Amino acid sequence: MPLLAPYLPHLHKLVLAGNAITANGVRSLIAHPPVRSLVLLDLAENAIDDGGLEALADAFTSNTLRVSEDLPLQGNPASEQAQEAAQRAAKKARKKAAAAAAEATSGAAPAVAVA
Repeated sequence: MPLLAPYLPHLHKLVLAGNAITANGVRSLIAHPPVRSLVLLDLAENAIDDGGLEALADAFTSNTLRVSEDLPLQGNPASEQAQEAAQRAAKKARKKAAAAAAEATSGAAPAVAVA
């Protein structure tokens, strides 16, 4: 990995389709993400079950990982509900990141909730 380290900040698309990746592989990717933000993370046609997609959704929710455009998941044994939940979590993380970026560029003070 040290040979690749200088290039990882420039990584935008990570295509891992058709590699027999399991839930454990997804957890390893999340634990040691090559970069925190990608344009494309292609995990289609693997062996990812509901547990793997739940871990992926949790990574999006906790901002451990972000995918700005595409998240192909088709062809995995995970349920349709788990795939939809992962897609929703990715979309919600994208919106949150976009709102934070817009706020940062506008120079507006962040909103503070008062109880």
